[in-house]
Amino acid sequence: MSQVVTKFPTTTTAIVAGWTNPENAYAEDGVNAYSSTNGAEQKYGGWNFTESDIPPGSIISAVKLGAKHYEAPPSGYVDYTVLKYVNSAGTASTLQLTTRTALTWDWFDITSYESSWDLTKLNNADCRIIMQESMSGGCFSENAYFIRLAENGEKEFVNIKDIKPGDLLYAYLLSDSIFDFVKVKEVKCSDAEEWVTLYLLPYYKHSRTTGEMFPYQAHFTFTAEQPHPVWHEGVERGKYVRMTSLQIWEQLRHGNKIWLPCKIKRLSDEIINVPIQRAELHIRKAKAYNIIFERRDALFCLEEFRPDDIAFLKGHGYSITRFTDEFPVPVVKAKDDTCYVDAVALQVTFTPPVTAVPRNIGDSLASAVANV
Repeated sequence: MSQVVTKFPTTTTAIVAGWTNPENAYAEDGVNAYSSTNGAEQKYGGWNFTESDIPPGSIISAVKLGAKHYEAPPSGYVDYTVLKYVNSAGTASTLQLTTRTALTWDWFDITSYESSWDLTKLNNADCRIIMQESMSGGCFSENAYFIRLAENGEKEFVNIKDIKPGDLLYAYLLSDSIFDFVKVKEVKCSDAEEWVTLYLLPYYKHSRTTGEMFPYQAHFTFTAEQPHPVWHEGVERGKYVRMTSLQIWEQLRHGNKIWLPCKIKRLSDEIINVPIQRAELHIRKAKAYNIIFERRDALFCLEEFRPDDIAFLKGHGYSITRFTDEFPVPVVKAKDDTCYVDAVALQVTFTPPVTAVPRNIGDSLASAVANV
């Protein structure tokens, strides 16, 4: 009768950096390795199969590589955990696992990828996990501007199309409850058609050309599926609920009031809730951009300036190159696309060798013993 033995790894090596706490996949304990880096690849080994696990003379009928995993892509994205096996001849084979919403075991049958299996091949098995994403949505429009730390140490506004990995952008750090500059890890771009523009209540500033006060209505355009931390009546002050841009638009249409967390320069590093006066839904084909910070707890601080906004502000003596933190700056959560792996395992199905059992044949002095 066949038997099954399952082993977990004891060693790991980064092939393509990007998995956090990869050692957490050594055991099935609900403590996960995770990655938000597309193409991140982690190798596992040190399987420690012994003759006590698979006795000499056993016939190995199946070998499977497995992972207990789930994926947490934002709306508009699809993330996958991929299993990869590199055989003893150096040939690689992969399997894209089904996307899961809770920790689930999935298996990759790798039996046929070796001509035969033994303890040596099992213990040297090169098994890997890969984070793979397929992005069908974005976050910000091409008119989004972020506050960047310039080489001279001053703040400057930069258009999203000009942001590159390594730039330091102004952000709010959740774990530290402070604003600081955070390094950009990756900039992503995709096509989008459904957009929502959020308009805050008008904000008044002193004109440097006329000497009078003038109103400016800050506005921000996001893809419809972009999530936002927002506050509305009925939610305890200081706590936020998650709504997509489209959900905010729908709530405002029905007369509900929604507030967006923002930073205003005159209030130092304090975050206040600013009412969203209205929202517009529009359909247009355009590029959508997403920025990934090195720190996962960083929230974006951004403005949006269309060409007519820039002309209007310049008419009041404000230059885009120096216009930083003058109006409410929303604090926005980026899209997180993450794969989680609780455990990696090798599962071997085998049939033990037949054990000789002595039996008596006949009786009396004519009896004999035969091993069967």
